Amino acid sequence: TAAPVSAVPAQSTTEQVIESAFDYLSTQMNPDGGIPWFDETSSVAVTLRAVLAMAATDTSQDRLVNAEGLQPIDYLAAEGLSWVNQEETDSPGFSVARAGQLLTAIAAANADPHQFGEPSTDLVYLLNQQYDSNTGIYGSATIDNVTDQIWAILGLAANNFPVPMEAAAWLANAQ
Repeated sequence: TAAPVSAVPAQSTTEQVIESAFDYLSTQMNPDGGIPWFDETSSVAVTLRAVLAMAATDTSQDRLVNAEGLQPIDYLAAEGLSWVNQEETDSPGFSVARAGQLLTAIAAANADPHQFGEPSTDLVYLLNQQYDSNTGIYGSATIDNVTDQIWAILGLAANNFPVPMEAAAWLANAQ
């Protein structure tokens, strides 16, 4: 008769995988506190996802600190606003979707969305400047592309700021 297979609790396996992932990310951090994507250059998009992953797994933001003492949120403070303004593209300009994504990371790291980045910027104010109260639309959201709307709502909600009912209704109707 075969002995029963001892089951490892799924939670401990999950926790081990999560810990291994953060161990790996800690080896990938650049001196600026950012995490690279395809090349050695730090990526705002990848770095903010690491911040979100730490919050989602209830991992302290102190879990990822490089030899210089910088954390991913430090990199986002230094480079996030350039990313939101799409300065790396052929068509620079404020991106509502990127602002919303950055706001979710700011909330995840318990940073101040009214005074974030270099120079200190009120991202909540800038995002709300992109809201059309007549239509309930953030940025350039359309029925075919709701990205601006979704990220604006997520960014505001993550920071406990009110979302206009008309904005939520517009998104619900767009589905």
